[in-house]
Amino acid sequence: MDTDDFKATRKGAERLVGLAKLFAIGSYEPMVKMHPPLASVGTTKDWDYFCTIAIIGSTMMHLQINSDILTDSFQLMIGEELNSKLPRGWDAVEDLMKFIGRGEIPKFGEAQSTESKLHVINEQLVGGVGGWILWNLQKKAPEETDIETVSHFGRLFYEKFGAELAAMFLQRQTD
Repeated sequence: MDTDDFKATRKGAERLVGLAKLFAIGSYEPMVKMHPPLASVGTTKDWDYFCTIAIIGSTMMHLQINSDILTDSFQLMIGEELNSKLPRGWDAVEDLMKFIGRGEIPKFGEAQSTESKLHVINEQLVGGVGGWILWNLQKKAPEETDIETVSHFGRLFYEKFGAELAAMFLQRQTD
């Protein structure tokens, strides 16, 4: 891979969308093995779509938190690339962000450490991403019994794939 593959350019947007789609496709079998009921929820096409969106949204959240790379022009490039590969893809990313934004903002006490606050926020992002994926696949709100599945989705797509792709972009900014 060329070092320009992970810069805030059109090529970077293409690489992000392409890798997100590959990660999403590759995650289906392992997740179904861990959670067999997922095999009867939606189609593999739905899986590929919603999981790709979740990875892109998660990567963008990590970039937003950790750098200034996520400019309006780079977001526009990502949106154009995404829409060329997945119908209404950018609308789905915006829906994911709105879904996460509807979560209740925790009230922190002054005595709580910054580390403790960041942990709570991270758990909300994990739950938001996981809940959004499962809601879209099931076409209904997740239930209490889905908490483990929601957590696994969030950990895989937000904490793992989103963080790894963001790290690739962040590393290239210092090269």
